[in-house]
Amino acid sequence: VWGVSYLMKAHALERAEAAGLTSLIFSGLLFSGPALAYLSQRMGAYRVITLCGLGMVAVLGVLLSQLVLSSTGLALLFFTLGLLCCYQVVVFAAAEAWVAPAQLGVTVAFLNCLNMLGGSLFHTVIGQLMDYFAPLSQLGASPAEGFYSYPLTAYTRALAFIPLCAALGCILIAWVGVNRRRKTSACSEPGAQNK
Repeated sequence: VWGVSYLMKAHALERAEAAGLTSLIFSGLLFSGPALAYLSQRMGAYRVITLCGLGMVAVLGVLLSQLVLSSTGLALLFFTLGLLCCYQVVVFAAAEAWVAPAQLGVTVAFLNCLNMLGGSLFHTVIGQLMDYFAPLSQLGASPAEGFYSYPLTAYTRALAFIPLCAALGCILIAWVGVNRRRKTSACSEPGAQNK
């Protein structure tokens, strides 16, 4: 939602080019699903989810840093962001270890509900932050387009909410992963069944 207008403002791109660049996220998702599933079997789901989150923080940090990037550089960043966003598939797979097989369907449905709710939350919060960082008195209406023209600083500050939440998510998932490993190793120690 915010990517096209941000690219138009930050990089002076035409709407069609900005939309094409942001759509590369979906191309990245397409290629990443099988690769992340394979990596999660080799490295562990929590490690893969955490690494994807850290990668998203880095990519979004570069995108919001206002560095002058070529269209190819922007395309690579958006495609990479799509590769990393596919961590959501690994989250569903990780849920399998948490619940009994009979509860797996409702668990995946609940996680999917949270996933969709997250999108709604992000758009709402980003919109409110945009208004906070650029009060209506500072906004210029674009007569040709019929919408407000937010300053670039409002975009960068409001969109920083995404990498901030990704960093928080990395911390939380790493904490959950470490605690799961501790519990698993404690249960596998000799005599643990008697404790």
